[in-house]
Amino acid sequence: AGLIGRDEPRDRLFGAWHSLTTDATATTPMAFLVTGEAGIGKTRLVAELVQRIERSESHVLAMSCLPYYSNVSLWPVERLLARVVGGEEEGDRVGALVAHLTYLDMDLERTVPFLARLLSTESADYPAPELDPTAFLEVTLDLLVDWLTVLAERRRHLLIAEDLQWADPSTLGLLGRLVDRHPPGIMFVGTTRDESVVPWRAAVERIGLGRLTEPASLTLIDELAAGRQLSEDLRDSIIERAIGNPLYIEELTRSCLEESRAEPIPLRLQELFAWRLKSPGLDLRTIQVAATVGPAFRTDDVAAVVG
Repeated sequence: AGLIGRDEPRDRLFGAWHSLTTDATATTPMAFLVTGEAGIGKTRLVAELVQRIERSESHVLAMSCLPYYSNVSLWPVERLLARVVGGEEEGDRVGALVAHLTYLDMDLERTVPFLARLLSTESADYPAPELDPTAFLEVTLDLLVDWLTVLAERRRHLLIAEDLQWADPSTLGLLGRLVDRHPPGIMFVGTTRDESVVPWRAAVERIGLGRLTEPASLTLIDELAAGRQLSEDLRDSIIERAIGNPLYIEELTRSCLEESRAEPIPLRLQELFAWRLKSPGLDLRTIQVAATVGPAFRTDDVAAVVG
């Protein structure tokens, strides 16, 4: 479905990006924090912005925080750096990092030892200085901001950080430094369910997403139905149970379109997902194996386990 009921926050983000790309001296805020409960549409709003930007000559840098790594220092940043630098095999990481930083014309002697350590590798050609862990982290954070700044000098970038409620303190510290420095050429958008965990929230523009109105909810149902008929009673039931939560509306609507059951519609998302797992033709064992692997998985791995 299209983006429903989010015209104002979408226009704010689009307007900021337009200012960044057309006026180098623009004073429009370039750092945003999108807040709202689970399923309210934070990721959907960001995806709309990404689609607009990827059609231009600009570049998107995205990182996502996961609850499994909330105590691992800079885990989302390490994943981001590894994707940008390349060098999939551990032995290639230093070479790929050196080539990347050389392209950016950054000081290799100063930068490689710290960023290589972040990538869980090292090089005898670029030994790390003897610093205590706190000082080493401080230098690493400063160099990461330098790296992002230099990237943005070459080409405008949108930096996305999703689910900051699960971010580790060092990742939040890095983003705080980035917000404070406000390098030209970068627009930052973070998302979180709980803005109280973000210590620099007062320094950014906050966009709070509320629940959809009833007319917007009905529009979303109609777009998802795509011409297929849902009875008025069923539409009213979806509206009543979803209470304006877009994810719940989408899942309820899809379930009602795909299934024909005598059971009542579930009241909560967890019950709804369990309800959908009872659909004919679904192999529950395969789903359980995939879920054990994690929220993202390779089909080859699941196939090997299932046999």
